[in-house]
Formats: sequence, C-alpha cells, structure tokens
Amino acid sequence: MSVELLLMLFLIFLSVVLLYRVVVGPQDMDRIVAMSTISPIIAVVLALWSLEMRRGIYLDIALVLALLDFIMVVAYARYIRGEL
Repeated sequence: MSVELLLMLFLIFLSVVLLYRVVVGPQDMDRIVAMSTISPIIAVVLALWSLEMRRGIYLDIALVLALLDFIMVVAYARYIRGEL
C-alpha cells in the first residue's frame, strides 16, 4: 500500500467521525463546524486520489467542492440568524 492510500483511508475515517458530529451535534454551530471541516478533508482526499491515478480532473472536482462548501456554510449561517 502506498503512503497516499493510507493517508486517504485515515482522512476518510476522520470524515466518518465528523459525520457523527453532523448528525448528533448538540447545537447548530457544532453541525456547521463539522460540515465545514468535512469538505476540505474530502478535497484533500480527492487531491491525493488525483496523484494516485495521475488524472487532473479530480483536482477540478476538489476545487468545486471547496467553493460549494463555502457557499453552504454562509447560507446555513445566515439561515440560522434569520437573514434568509
């Protein structure tokens, strides 16, 4: 097994742990922080996958995911504050 694959598996495990916080989180802010943390982890996994497969399309997908995460966090925070 390569180092990239082991790192990807570890990061996916961390994402599953954070997904628990999204579902069970006692407050809405805990859910927002967990969702906001999962997305960069998945983007790094996609970047590592891109290195492993030697295909650049996964980097584009990681960038789009990061942009959508930013929009999602801002929209959810505004919804909680009652501005939407």
